[in-house]
Amino acid sequence: MKPMLISTKLPGVHNYSCSCGNELAESGKDFILLEVSGSLCKQCGGKVKAWEHVLKCLGHNPIAPLMSTVLDFAGFKGVSGSFHIKPFSVKSMDFNKVGVPEGALILDVNYTPVQSSGKYMVFPQEMHGNTPERKSTPYQINLYGCVTGLPEVKFREGVYGCDTSIVNATELVEVHYMVKFVEGSDYDLAVNYLNKATKAFHEGDIEQCILNSAIASEVSVSKACTHFWKHHFNSEKRRKLSKNETFMNKLQYHLKLASDKGELEILNGDIRTSLCNLANRRNEIMHLGHLPEGVDDEELNKLIAAAFFVEGYCKILIEKLDAL
Repeated sequence: MKPMLISTKLPGVHNYSCSCGNELAESGKDFILLEVSGSLCKQCGGKVKAWEHVLKCLGHNPIAPLMSTVLDFAGFKGVSGSFHIKPFSVKSMDFNKVGVPEGALILDVNYTPVQSSGKYMVFPQEMHGNTPERKSTPYQINLYGCVTGLPEVKFREGVYGCDTSIVNATELVEVHYMVKFVEGSDYDLAVNYLNKATKAFHEGDIEQCILNSAIASEVSVSKACTHFWKHHFNSEKRRKLSKNETFMNKLQYHLKLASDKGELEILNGDIRTSLCNLANRRNEIMHLGHLPEGVDDEELNKLIAAAFFVEGYCKILIEKLDAL
């Protein structure tokens, strides 16, 4: 199986498409740009609605915030493929050779073995040196074909072990992999917190997920506003704005001015409301130490999606402002 760029295909949902089914863009960033530029579908003449596409995807899958359809809005990319590994053997993987570009930051790797034998399981384990902790996944990794599920046998009195005689050491076990990464030019503080949010989501830590998503959205909006201010105010005025303006003021007032200057449509009301709700949820956690009431899947998905969407939007806006 050749490595391939990850794409999300859901029943009734086309990637980056108009409601009429016409494919409009190849990436989440391009899809956002079409919406905020007021573009129309050439097939049906309808307005491009990237945010509605996200919400439609969310309705099809409870873990939609972690799918490439949403991750791609903030610059997250992925490659997937498969390799073979033998039991009790070492397999070397070079992620640069399967589509991860040099200079990219690998955020997450998933391995899913396809078992051919029902007697035991072969699972790839990443090998490491004396100090296994690392900040990011390296491009080159050695995997060991660890065999689990073997029956226990008695070797002699008081000595037990696993019966390895049933293992076919020449068997090639297929393993599917999926690598999530961001290219160096797309990696910033907001993306770092969005990655933490997705990991917290995986672990079921809703409060950390909300906290990290909220921080990411504030970083995204603040960075866009700062780029706008530097074109219009002196250093003293910029310093006061950075110090005194709240996130809500930046989102509802300054981001609108920046959008007008960059000739982009302002984020629609539903996205801005979701970002405000995200900030309010974050404040509840910080002030009370916990969420006062549970967050259902629909609300959580919307909060996370808004954080990813605004990151992609602000990157487009910054490019527009810097080009002036």
